[in-house]
Amino acid sequence: MPCDEKWAMLTWTSTFFQASPNPIRTNAICPWMTATRIVAGVEGPWEAAGLPMNSPEDVGKIVVGAMADSSLAGGALYIEGGRAWNVEEGLLSTQSQWLGERQVSDLEKGSALLGAGEGWRSIVAKGKK
Repeated sequence: MPCDEKWAMLTWTSTFFQASPNPIRTNAICPWMTATRIVAGVEGPWEAAGLPMNSPEDVGKIVVGAMADSSLAGGALYIEGGRAWNVEEGLLSTQSQWLGERQVSDLEKGSALLGAGEGWRSIVAKGKK
């Protein structure tokens, strides 16, 4: 998945968790290189470079662990070499550095405006009249 889509999913996961009126836990699973058919052409050079690789089983174990840990909610688990780190807190605390002050301000204003979607139906319904 290209980086833009990954960031969109991370933002959606975090926003959904924070805005949801329901007790739903959401976490983004972000595996780095995982040995599947899609990366078959780069496995050799990857291993030769000494870079860590996940097995599908590694990723599965992290997913099961995240599901079992009720304290984990709204996180983003970066998985590398079969180990996982919750990077969401670091992403949020440095957001203005990698996104920019104005963009963070716009993101916060837009998120507040959108809320949990409670007013969306009324906007759509008004457009149909």
